[in-house]
Amino acid sequence: MGKLPMMPGTFGSILGTLAFLLLPADSFLIRSIILVIILIAGAFSSFKIEMVTGKQDNQIIVIDEIAGIWLTLTIIPGGIWFSLAGLLLFRLFDIWKPHPIKKLEKIKYGYGVMLDDLLAGLYAGGLILIVNKLI
Repeated sequence: MGKLPMMPGTFGSILGTLAFLLLPADSFLIRSIILVIILIAGAFSSFKIEMVTGKQDNQIIVIDEIAGIWLTLTIIPGGIWFSLAGLLLFRLFDIWKPHPIKKLEKIKYGYGVMLDDLLAGLYAGGLILIVNKLI
């Protein structure tokens, strides 16, 4: 995914969404365990890629987008419309990087690569939960 010439983060997010939706809807524990595994693997592999390429948050890394969208989808209600809204809002926050997301990506050793997307996922999920409560 990360070697795609255009929008690797978006395609990674779509892949994460599809993988998430393949799991049974009532599998919160399984989805949470998978998220932890993605986070550990993502921080480790991001650090390794950072060491080899000398670039922090290289576009070939898309596991961070998968983690971010996975978090969004884990905390919002189920259903295709919520999932689509989660995907769109996650990408918006991931690209826009409102405060303090931008600061988080500067953290070294692979953690910043993962943390900025997790916060974008939390923003997206949180916004959906707030709007859903108000409607």
